[in-house]
Amino acid sequence: MKQLPRILIIDDVYGKEGNERVNFCLRNGLKDPDSQIEIENPVAEAFFCRGQVERSGAVRNDLAGTLEFIRQGWLSPPRWALILLDLHFDTGAPEERDPENYFGLKVLSEMNNAQELHDIPVIILSAMDRQVIEKQFADHGVFDFIDKNEINRERMSRLLFSHGLLEDDTSLGQSIAFLKSLREARRRAIAGNENILLLGETGTGKELMAEYIHRQSGRAGDFKILFTQGVPETLIEAHLFGYTKGAFTGASKDETGAAELADRGTLFIDEFGNIPFTIQEKLLRLLDKNTRETQRLGRQERKKLDILVVMATNEMDILANKNFRGDLLFRVKADTPIILPPLRERKEDVPLLVRFFVQKYEKVHDANERTVTDEALDKLMSYHWPGNIRELESVLENAIYNYKGLKVLSTNHLVIRKDAVQTVPEQTVTEPQKKTGITVESLPPHDLTSLLESLSCFDFDALKQEELKGRLPQIQDAFSRFMARYLNTTLKSTLNYSSQNPEGEISYHRAIKLMTGDFGMKATPAKRLLNILLKVSPGALIDLWKSEPLIKEAIEQYGDDRLKAEFERLSSQEKE
Repeated sequence: MKQLPRILIIDDVYGKEGNERVNFCLRNGLKDPDSQIEIENPVAEAFFCRGQVERSGAVRNDLAGTLEFIRQGWLSPPRWALILLDLHFDTGAPEERDPENYFGLKVLSEMNNAQELHDIPVIILSAMDRQVIEKQFADHGVFDFIDKNEINRERMSRLLFSHGLLEDDTSLGQSIAFLKSLREARRRAIAGNENILLLGETGTGKELMAEYIHRQSGRAGDFKILFTQGVPETLIEAHLFGYTKGAFTGASKDETGAAELADRGTLFIDEFGNIPFTIQEKLLRLLDKNTRETQRLGRQERKKLDILVVMATNEMDILANKNFRGDLLFRVKADTPIILPPLRERKEDVPLLVRFFVQKYEKVHDANERTVTDEALDKLMSYHWPGNIRELESVLENAIYNYKGLKVLSTNHLVIRKDAVQTVPEQTVTEPQKKTGITVESLPPHDLTSLLESLSCFDFDALKQEELKGRLPQIQDAFSRFMARYLNTTLKSTLNYSSQNPEGEISYHRAIKLMTGDFGMKATPAKRLLNILLKVSPGALIDLWKSEPLIKEAIEQYGDDRLKAEFERLSSQEKE
């Protein structure tokens, strides 16, 4: 069973031991590990940080100590699921009652400046007037503001459900990327009559995520799956909508479709990318939340349904798929999918998954219980897992099955289909490439992870001073072109197709959200980030500005005055 979520309360009153902390925990169903008081069915485990220190009888706010407390409970599992942060911390200094000087805002600002703390969900818990400082804490990514006098057990549970990073018993993972996916799934599930698109590479656990969404929705009906992989086009329609006797050759009886069977529950369409164009028009009525109709083959009348529809595909650029109607993609909200991270982006979950699968297949194959050697775990951690969790499970099942009688799992038992190390073909390399071993040809052509890992391994220390001289402008230019090409491709993949605009409409906001993985990002910070990316080295982008209409449109529509003026100046220079 998963442990209780951990909440951090940063508050100058509750941070001190005493009756106020006890009453706060009792009212909100929080278990305080420093207290002997029993809480029945606790909502979460609460940890407290006063945010202050006392020296020589004087109280002062302790910014460095508060940030260190935050880091200690965040940088490794189990992490803070949520932070509740007070605004005003009383030290007796009159200037600190000025909203501009609130200590809570200083904590938020420092968290915002620290890249490793960006993903911590923060709720403001304060009795202060919020009107004069709403913009300051909203700009720092705060999820909600709760008056101290209004918080209770039910409200605390809702805050955790909607904003917390919570683990799940059946969907194993403690990594930030995975917990963010679970949070987004919960938020979308409680909307009820919803269409949800899951994007993820093969083997990332999309069906498990769909089941999680169904459980979190609380819907009374069943969870039904429509499989499309390898199913003939004619049968996909029959399996989805059902049919009547005699509707086609071989239809010897009436058959209920998956959509009808899922009424009041959840319909999961596995590998949505395989839905044929010929039935997409009929599917539109099922996916219209105001209609939700299904029609059996061979029957004239339609039936209204109450269903949650979850669709999954490993086609990460489905928005660019010309085999899909634009209005269908709009209806499934293809521009705001839930993205399941690949295993290579959640490596810290590998030990947890290894323990789970080893124990599972020891029971399945009646094998001895065993320990996993450090060397074996290192090998599993270092592999890039192109087949994701499904491949990891297969490797471990084979290891258990083939060595049932052993009590140790070693590297010799792990048969991985290919090594993570790339074979570098013979080529002519430059001196810097000889020093680092990195060449363009050694990188997979479409593997960003390998590219980023290679960049992080570049050995600058091996370069002589002369080789370092004057390289900053070139590095800035290369970075600028790289980011612009990345932005251009993302803009293409997030075009908004509709019947009014079949060519697609640009959305810098959707593109930036996809690039950052932060699908709750507001429009203003997204626009600010776009401008930052394009300002690194505008001179290096003039060719892209002329050749790529989406980049030009993004600059013209969403660039600030300074950015637009710079590109106009560069363009004029070229004409001269």
